[in-house]
Amino acid sequence: VVREHVFPDHSIKFTGTTIFRTLIPATSVSHIPDMTPATTWWHGPTGHMYSSLVDDPAEVKPEEQMFEIAARNVCDPATVTGKRFSWGVPATKERVEGFFTDFDPRVRDTLAAVPEGNWREFSAFAGPRLERLVAWEGRVVLIGDASHPLSGAFGSGAAFALEDGWILARAIEYARGDLGAALDIFDEIRSPYYSRMYQHLDQTKANIQAAKDADPNQSFEQSLQARVNAFGGEDQLSWIYGNDIAGVWKNWVEGKQASGVK
Repeated sequence: VVREHVFPDHSIKFTGTTIFRTLIPATSVSHIPDMTPATTWWHGPTGHMYSSLVDDPAEVKPEEQMFEIAARNVCDPATVTGKRFSWGVPATKERVEGFFTDFDPRVRDTLAAVPEGNWREFSAFAGPRLERLVAWEGRVVLIGDASHPLSGAFGSGAAFALEDGWILARAIEYARGDLGAALDIFDEIRSPYYSRMYQHLDQTKANIQAAKDADPNQSFEQSLQARVNAFGGEDQLSWIYGNDIAGVWKNWVEGKQASGVK
């Protein structure tokens, strides 16, 4: 809502991806082969299911551990009618399981283990990159998901929000009460970071399309491998998944000091 008011020309739209999420006791699926304790991805032509333990087995007893499921269905957004919600609305077991009838039996058994009433449905929305995160003459700044409507592209929205909050706190301390200056510092550090994410996604899409153009008759397995290769591995995305936010701030401060800025 704040983003719509401070950047009225910016808009987001439904991407065609519907995400069904739940948390259940890990003991509910511990009997299903290959489901725990590993983090798993099960892909199909129209979506995938992600699952993982939420708790650290070294810290939480097996009978107390929780298990996360995020099941995604993807369709052409132009074919979707009716209102969509970005926040979690209840979804029935029948609705969720109906999208995964052709998946591996282990996936179907895992979904079937979720009690009625536990599912929440989220419609994914995304939009273009904001060139600047500060508005209203330095009185408002967007942080977290509001500042980068990427629709969960990297699965790290919570981490991004925590990093935003930490940098904002450091910037306010550094600016010594000058809120406008603090928000400009925040924008100087975080906007290029989010810009890099959009650039990575654009390149990923281009790589996937290039693979399709090179082999229009590629099998599902080949298309899946092309998507994995296009997105990049841990080594290519260490700037996201291994981001040292304290180091980022330290480098910024040292850069200012080196240039004579106090």
